[in-house]
Amino acid sequence: MNTKCKLCQQMINYKINLAWIFSFKPIKEKFICKDCYQKFEFIQLPICEGCGRKSNDKTCLDCVKWEKKQKKLLKNRALLVYQNQATKEYFNLYKFIGDYQLRKIFQNKFEKMIMQNYPLKHWIYVPIPVNKSTQEHERMFNQVVGLIENLPYVELLAVDENLHQIKQVEKNRIDRIHTPQPFKFNGKIDLKGKNILLVDDVYTTGTTLYHAQQIMFEHGAKKVHSITLAR
Repeated sequence: MNTKCKLCQQMINYKINLAWIFSFKPIKEKFICKDCYQKFEFIQLPICEGCGRKSNDKTCLDCVKWEKKQKKLLKNRALLVYQNQATKEYFNLYKFIGDYQLRKIFQNKFEKMIMQNYPLKHWIYVPIPVNKSTQEHERMFNQVVGLIENLPYVELLAVDENLHQIKQVEKNRIDRIHTPQPFKFNGKIDLKGKNILLVDDVYTTGTTLYHAQQIMFEHGAKKVHSITLAR
């Protein structure tokens, strides 16, 4: 079985031996070649316990600032280091150019990370939404939902379309930090005593996720943590 890497279009060769043949296991499809995969940097310990970034400090300066704002830290966890050229190029192709097939590259690994660390029987998975204009006229899909499409997520948030929205990518760091609440509750379930796992593609300043956390707490959630593909 030969397929092409979704990043460089190089052919991916599958090594098939007798042990695999007699195991009767299905072939696990690959979406990225070894050369491209090795260009990504995966987050390893030690990390900041608040945002999940690589850090020797238990709580980084950014998270200390959130605590001073009386926020309960999200205890975010992430798979990839965002300040990595391969990661930035991946998001440019997937998120901004809109190549939906690229969701497959890290989808399986990301979904496994979620299920192993946040068992479904204890957590409700809530993806961060995108506004209607982006989903209907530009990208045509929610990039976060694409990463977890095989999990039983619940869309409890919606973008408040009554607000004048400036895209996060068009804002500098200061503008992002001071972004007003962009979300509204979109659920029909009682969150009292529930544990919510917010899912997003990238954690940058944390503002988006803390806005989402606020909505969840206002509707009775017990715990609100987050996980992102990159930090």
